[in-house]
Amino acid sequence: MARLAVLHIDARRYGRPEAEHEAGPGVPAEELAEEFLARASELLMTGWCQGASARDAVGEVIDPSSAFARQWSIAGALERVWRRSTFDPDVALSAFVRASLALAAATGDAPQRWNDEVGRTFDETLEAVLDAQRLVRWAPMVEAKR
Repeated sequence: MARLAVLHIDARRYGRPEAEHEAGPGVPAEELAEEFLARASELLMTGWCQGASARDAVGEVIDPSSAFARQWSIAGALERVWRRSTFDPDVALSAFVRASLALAAATGDAPQRWNDEVGRTFDETLEAVLDAQRLVRWAPMVEAKR
């Protein structure tokens, strides 16, 4: 079984100039995770799907980070935000993992499986992202066992 390693990264050493990012330079991973979830929510409001991480304008399955994607699952929207981030890759990965853990806690399941459940609604999906935003600062960091 593979283990996920998440290192605590001092985000103050990384980041972008304040003009390029709402949260300012050296944004901690917790704040960036909250922003990732907020941006994922914005994507979901433009188009939500089930049965795939993302779909194009005609409903075909597509990579979530593709410029041609027009609809996303809850997990696909978060993946797109992370993959298109211009932050230092280590900081962005740490934020993505935090956001993913908070999303899993908010849904009580693997986010993609939860998203794809029959009867799942768009409103429930947005509510789960909002719950994850509230939880993200408490998402546990998982240490790798060597």
